[in-house]
Amino acid sequence: GNLEGNAWVLQVHTYDEATMVEEFPKLHAAKARLPRGHLDIPGSGKDRSMAWGFHSEALALWHLKHNAIDSHSSQGGSRYRYVWVIEEDVGVT
Repeated sequence: GNLEGNAWVLQVHTYDEATMVEEFPKLHAAKARLPRGHLDIPGSGKDRSMAWGFHSEALALWHLKHNAIDSHSSQGGSRYRYVWVIEEDVGVT
């Protein structure tokens, strides 16, 4: 999150396979080389997406989006003190 004034602000970054392939076109070629095609992609039914398996690219999408925002900031640099990465399929105890 980031700190605005004295309050922490939660921001959630979402993405999908289409966004990832648009930014990283080589993923389309990687998908075509999977031995069982789309069946090798994690997920079930219509929820199958390469976005489930390419974690570095997902973080890069976030970084690209927020770096572009931050470059226009009068303060310069990152406005984030901490970044938490949580995946919806990971349990928390």
